[in-house]
Amino acid sequence: MSKGILLLSGGAKVALARILNQSARKRGFDLHISDSILDVPTRLIADRFIQLPSFESKAWIQALGDYISENEIKLLIPSRHSELGNLAAHREEIESTGAFLALSSRDAIDTCLDKWKTYQILKKTEIPTPDTLTSKGFSPDPKKSYISKPRFGSASIGVRSVEGTSPPNASETESLTQEIAPGKEFTINAYVDHLGQVISAIPHERLVTESGEVVQAKTKRIPLLIETAEKVVSAIPGFYGPINIQVFYDEANNSCQITDINPRLGGGFPLAHQAKGEFIEWLCQENLDQRELRPFDRWTDNLLMMRYREALFEIQ
Repeated sequence: MSKGILLLSGGAKVALARILNQSARKRGFDLHISDSILDVPTRLIADRFIQLPSFESKAWIQALGDYISENEIKLLIPSRHSELGNLAAHREEIESTGAFLALSSRDAIDTCLDKWKTYQILKKTEIPTPDTLTSKGFSPDPKKSYISKPRFGSASIGVRSVEGTSPPNASETESLTQEIAPGKEFTINAYVDHLGQVISAIPHERLVTESGEVVQAKTKRIPLLIETAEKVVSAIPGFYGPINIQVFYDEANNSCQITDINPRLGGGFPLAHQAKGEFIEWLCQENLDQRELRPFDRWTDNLLMMRYREALFEIQ
């Protein structure tokens, strides 16, 4: 039996699965992909596919551990935001099977999943971020514009404009109100090695999005954004592997403000990969080849990504 790499919750992430397939093939590994739904596109990319219980099920971790043990999985790569907390909480149990979980520390995960904690640590370390309030503390400046967003959430789900000076209709634990930052929206895809150093940080401008995921974007070599990624990694100990940081960049003032930090592969990662930010290969080099990494800044600037719909077919 070949050793394997497991992509968790592959869903429709076909571009990511194909990148993983290249690194697996290079080492004679099989690519395994899981999801809680059987008929997902990445099932047709995988060498082996496993339908696991939902991460909310008590049976999820046991089923995952059993599959890892039975199939000699050596590297486990998360991709779904909602699963990160459970994975971090069960890291010891998962890694006792012999697989390495490519995920930041539990403290780093907890900080990033809770947007109020993220805001507090950014303010404490003087990293620019828009003014953010809990519903209980809502006291807006009538000259400014605000959005309401879930305290725990991702992919722009539940984000809406706040009208007037009335607080959003949500409890303190459910919703935050954040000032709308000036400038254009960027993502910084960064890779952090086992020593906690940023190997590479690759900003891209989010030109067009659909349902919170980027469909058109362009890499931009903006020193301030690269420096900001390094400051974030220094401010929040425990990051490892791929992370993505959401920022608004005001070109006129050369300033930026961070709105979200996601300790996982982002939806726009294929652009960073095509720009020579080989995060998946670096994960494999560190954890399967036992190689140390060196900082890399020779990525391709001004690379445009344009996504389109593609179909996969299977006779059932």
